Amino acid sequence: DWPLAREALEALVRALPPRAALQYDLGIARDELGDAAGAEAAFAQALALEPALVEARFKLGVVALRAGRHAAAREHFEACLASRPEWPEAWLNFAECCLRDARLDEAVDAARRGNATRRDDPAALRLYARVLHAARRDYPAYLDVKRRLCEVEPTPRNHVELALALWEGFQHRAARVLLDETIARWPDYWPARWGRFQNPEQPYVRDEADAAAFLERWRDGVVDIERRIDADPGRVDEMRDCVRLNTNFYTHYLGLPLVDEQRRYGALLERMVGAATQGMPAPKTIAPPGTKRRIGFVSGYLRNHTIMKLFGPMIAALDRSRFEVAAFMLEEQVDAQTQWLRENVDALVSDEPDSGRWIATLASAGLDVLVFLDIGMHPVAQVLSALRFAPVQCVMWGHPVTTGRSTIDYFVSSEAMEPPGAEAHYTESLVRLPNLGTHYVPPDVAPVAPPSYTANPHADGVDYFFAQTVYKNTPIHDELFARIAQQLPGARFHLLPHGVQHVRDELFARMRPAFERRGLHAPDHVVMHPSMPLASFLGLAATCDVNLDSIGWSGGNTTLEILMHDVPTITLPGELMRARHTSAMLRQLGLDQLVARDLDDYVRIAVGVGRDHALRQRLSATIRERKARLYRDDAVVAAMNDFLANVMPRAAT
Repeated sequence: DWPLAREALEALVRALPPRAALQYDLGIARDELGDAAGAEAAFAQALALEPALVEARFKLGVVALRAGRHAAAREHFEACLASRPEWPEAWLNFAECCLRDARLDEAVDAARRGNATRRDDPAALRLYARVLHAARRDYPAYLDVKRRLCEVEPTPRNHVELALALWEGFQHRAARVLLDETIARWPDYWPARWGRFQNPEQPYVRDEADAAAFLERWRDGVVDIERRIDADPGRVDEMRDCVRLNTNFYTHYLGLPLVDEQRRYGALLERMVGAATQGMPAPKTIAPPGTKRRIGFVSGYLRNHTIMKLFGPMIAALDRSRFEVAAFMLEEQVDAQTQWLRENVDALVSDEPDSGRWIATLASAGLDVLVFLDIGMHPVAQVLSALRFAPVQCVMWGHPVTTGRSTIDYFVSSEAMEPPGAEAHYTESLVRLPNLGTHYVPPDVAPVAPPSYTANPHADGVDYFFAQTVYKNTPIHDELFARIAQQLPGARFHLLPHGVQHVRDELFARMRPAFERRGLHAPDHVVMHPSMPLASFLGLAATCDVNLDSIGWSGGNTTLEILMHDVPTITLPGELMRARHTSAMLRQLGLDQLVARDLDDYVRIAVGVGRDHALRQRLSATIRERKARLYRDDAVVAAMNDFLANVMPRAAT
């Protein structure tokens, strides 16, 4: 009976001489009743009366941490640890403080020490996993913690979380086996089924039959979840756990519009998220044009990432006399780029990827316009995008796929990248910003030749760069590379498909037969590079003779970085915006001769540019002369200012 306890303790404090123990107990009672200020005052008084009462110091740290005063909390826990160096609870709370202040090395060490005697404590293990995930530096340890959590708390949720960790490490087969085991053990646990149909057998397309089978399995999975909700609509906890687990990311790389599929998937998400968040307040009424509006930008990638490179400079350049600008980073993993953005907006909030916390944060933000920089990659963004937090909600082209959500009003795209009739590709109203739709600032990084590069041994050698991720490297490229090599025996193709060795090995195994069918030795032509820092990436780009764009999903940020180093680039645009990034850049440079009409033309151009050294030099000179057209485009900022200042809620459809 906490109210009675508080009343009695306050009476005792008034009646008796000052006693630290009474103040401490009073602080406990007040804290239990939600009186944070009163609790803090009582704990501070207890500590003043008895400086050696380290428990009071600990409670002061807890209150400060809960209030978001991380530096003050960290000082309290440091003092606790100076008195009791092996106090696990103090180490764990100190780790939480360091994590929230992006002191990741300290957070990892503190969480490890806190878990040393708490290996059977699920809460301690979950914190350790969060810290390791944010630090992104010790994946094996992260996986071990997730496995340990399954041992001490063998719930279906923890097993699915472990499967997600395996996917993050691109151990797709192990994740698939674990989910099959989880479904066999808990056959009616929805998140296990959700995770199973969302992910393919491997992170790349093996062949057309493989892609078709995955899409069919995905469609069946959506129908299965719909039927389960129809039969049992009250299982809101499992609905919430499904949508925060993973997105339908892999379906977007199949090269198809899938507008109807996205619309159905979006409706399913809105149904599931809405069931778990009933009673949310309606958003405010939008401030009229001509008044100062509050704009929010949301992403899980406001750090050194493609999304930040594409849109961070534009956000920072918005007219602050017309807008109050807030940014919401859906992760604890922050870096120097996050800090740069923090200094260039009115407010930046970062927090752990907990959907419930972020729903509360955005619901209280009082936004006129909410802009998602990307939807389709980050699970928390998937959850948030299924709700209404502002009278106008938009998505940029960070992940250029229609969302299918009725909660997203506008898709803000690029005039140069969209084909005629592109409105049919979106469930949102399409907005075309001028040119490339980005105020891109190229990185100020000097190129350095990577150690994995060796000089082409062929007298007439030509080095082609294919810088795209494994998701974009479909089997069509195997044939293209082999056809080019058949005509140019000295052709080498430099790929950076993935950071994990076994994924690179499997991809090479898929590519090898295309060369062998033409009597070519694939290792003579295909060089698989590991992941490398940006300086080495740029060094490899500058060293290569020709850049080959991916077909089906074009290069965006990568092409902008490569063109900065004057490398002739060849592309084949498709019917969708995501297949037209590079062609828009080349046409803006007046280099239409590098834009192929079809696959045969792609090979013809690639071979012709590869053979003709003088032509390559002329193309490089043209890029050098005109490339400023691609960068720091103030027209995009001006158009975005006008759009945000004047946009109104979309009429209901």
